[in-house]
Amino acid sequence: MSSERKHAIYTVGGTVQAGGGLYLSRRADDELLNLCRQGAFAYILTARQMGKSSLMVRTANQLADEKIRSVIIDLTQIGAHVTPEQWYLGLLAIIEDQLALSTDAAAWWEATPHLGLTQRMTKFFEEVLLKDVAEPVVVFVDEIGATLGLDFTDDFYAAIRFLYNARAIKPEFKRLSFAIFGVAAPGELIRDPQRMPFDFRQSVELGDFTYEEAAPLAEGLSLPPGEAKQVLRWAMKWTNGHPYLTQRLCIAMVEARHLRWTEADVDRVVADTFLGAMSEQDGNLQFVRDMLTKHAPDVEGALTTYGEIRAGNSVRDEERSTVITHLKLSGVVRREGAQLRTRNRIYETVFDEQWVKDHLPFNWRKRVRPAAAGLIAATFMISLPTAFYALNQGRKLENALVKTGDSLKAEEAKRKIAEQSSAEAQALKKSVEDAFREAESARRRAEASAQLARANAIDAERQRDIAQSRELATTSISLLPNDPNLSLILATNAARIARTRQAEDALRRCLLESPMRDRAMSMRFDELMESARRLSPRELTPEEREKYLHESTGKRENRKR
Repeated sequence: MSSERKHAIYTVGGTVQAGGGLYLSRRADDELLNLCRQGAFAYILTARQMGKSSLMVRTANQLADEKIRSVIIDLTQIGAHVTPEQWYLGLLAIIEDQLALSTDAAAWWEATPHLGLTQRMTKFFEEVLLKDVAEPVVVFVDEIGATLGLDFTDDFYAAIRFLYNARAIKPEFKRLSFAIFGVAAPGELIRDPQRMPFDFRQSVELGDFTYEEAAPLAEGLSLPPGEAKQVLRWAMKWTNGHPYLTQRLCIAMVEARHLRWTEADVDRVVADTFLGAMSEQDGNLQFVRDMLTKHAPDVEGALTTYGEIRAGNSVRDEERSTVITHLKLSGVVRREGAQLRTRNRIYETVFDEQWVKDHLPFNWRKRVRPAAAGLIAATFMISLPTAFYALNQGRKLENALVKTGDSLKAEEAKRKIAEQSSAEAQALKKSVEDAFREAESARRRAEASAQLARANAIDAERQRDIAQSRELATTSISLLPNDPNLSLILATNAARIARTRQAEDALRRCLLESPMRDRAMSMRFDELMESARRLSPRELTPEEREKYLHESTGKRENRKR
């Protein structure tokens, strides 16, 4: 087999079938195929790049061999900037085309304007599809995440549920079934709280590859069979069988063109492909990062829960927890028994404890609450003398009326006194409320200004430290081939200034060239620091630190010019 052909067996984007890659079967293959044979309604909702679309295409091909017709609908093909009517008609056009129906879908649609959109769709299945096609039909709907931004697709999923329930009174619907795929939670599909949630009973879990399932990938490594299998085992220590990460790492190892491999060699390829600065460039790692920080319904809850799972604490899989469901959809964790575990060592290394701390949102409200309570109490104490003053003035007025012998009757005098006292009390109440609002507003402005000033100062200092750490780390890596000792000294100092990915990358690279190379890739940051401290021949002097920082800054400015 040529090197190009061996490289082509790996798939890291699109379906395996589209790229002519090597398809690897898993337990989910048989499970989904059997459900489709039985006419069940099924779904596979999981993270990206797990092989959902490839499984769908393979299942459709297998069903065709058994005289079961299939339709594959990729919802991204219809688009998002369409009207509801265009969206539904787009679905029917795909069905008409793939099943080669004798009825023109667009003409049929135009002939039934008296029906609502979803009723037209269900009538199309009943009056057109099932009459034109005698065999069982499975409708595969892929990329359902594309519907989450649309405000009219609740009806679509409700209609699918109707088609299943209609089997009880219309047996012909038993020949029609659906299988849906995508990155979404079942509860997200029908968002109207007044409706029953969308719940297909047949969920298929698409897991990572076992070593036995992934073993055919060793064929593409251009190595003797025994050595290739061993190298694949070393690779899967990092990927744990994740479909994309495993095949992406295999491609990187092929491109490295080593004639012989050690586990340390595999670790270096992992570092060069996924860790340090490279973690910012990989699409899969970017997806996980965005799911944890930008798209999480509760960022603090997601990161805190992930941190607990990563630390090895017991966190049970709860289907009704939106946080846990989101973590599973991100792909960063997976279920093992009843517990959740970090999915693989690459994720665990990239999204480590420090990364979680760096991305946790800061909650000022908890700090402000005690201060607010104190201000309210102080305002109440200030208002008490004012209230006593108003009461005393009312009494003085009553006495003055009596002494001057006012001709008003006693009842009239009392009424006026009561009215005046009431008006003064209302005025006093409004005055106190206005004073409180102004004091609260002033407190908030002062607190916000103080917080902003502190945050800016902290951020400026942190950004300075990060910039210096990155500069020293970059210099360390550049010096590694010619002066390993100085490189290690610079890397150690970079890590002490700030924990950056560049500093961690520099430390790991230095230790990979040291007697600790066999353990370097598995070390946590603190272990890297301790090992580097023991190996470092000396400390970096303040003069040397300024020198290398000055040199890095000068080079950067020259590049700008």
